[in-house]
Amino acid sequence: MSKKICARKTKNFFINELKMKLTKNKKGFSFLEVMITVAVLSIGILAMLALIASSIGSSTNSRNSIIASELAQEGIELVRNIRDNNFISNPSDPFINLDCNCDWKISYDTALSSGGPYQLNYDSGGFYSHSSGTATKFYRKVGIILGANASRIILSTAWWNGDPNAPTPCNIANKCVYIIDTLADWW
Repeated sequence: MSKKICARKTKNFFINELKMKLTKNKKGFSFLEVMITVAVLSIGILAMLALIASSIGSSTNSRNSIIASELAQEGIELVRNIRDNNFISNPSDPFINLDCNCDWKISYDTALSSGGPYQLNYDSGGFYSHSSGTATKFYRKVGIILGANASRIILSTAWWNGDPNAPTPCNIANKCVYIIDTLADWW
């Protein structure tokens, strides 16, 4: 029985010795391994930061595009409102003051007026207008063209590229949107 106990103790002794030698020889990571790890992590973090910056820029551009689209649509609606009010007051000529082949500025609180500046302001009520408020990066002009059969073609353009003049061509790449509508003479 003592031989078995002695053999078991000897076996355990050798296993313990082997474990101790293995753990004694492990001193940690080498400097090269640490530098490679830091480089890989740095590249990964920089890639994520670039992706986040690109995403924020894309979101901002989309937001501005949506605001400009709504401002262009508002320009159409304001001209339509003038036509409708003219029709109520004078059904024989709903296009009073809408008979010029030119560019106009229009907002909810001001009458239709020709010429610039076309920059829109953001007022305390949360509306965009040409008359009062804090200047924004958005511009809007409404072109009225005489159409066939006493109709009017309305071209409402909104842009946010910082230039007081609408870019040519008007497209998203040039930070510009437009809407075209035809208003008919109901009479």
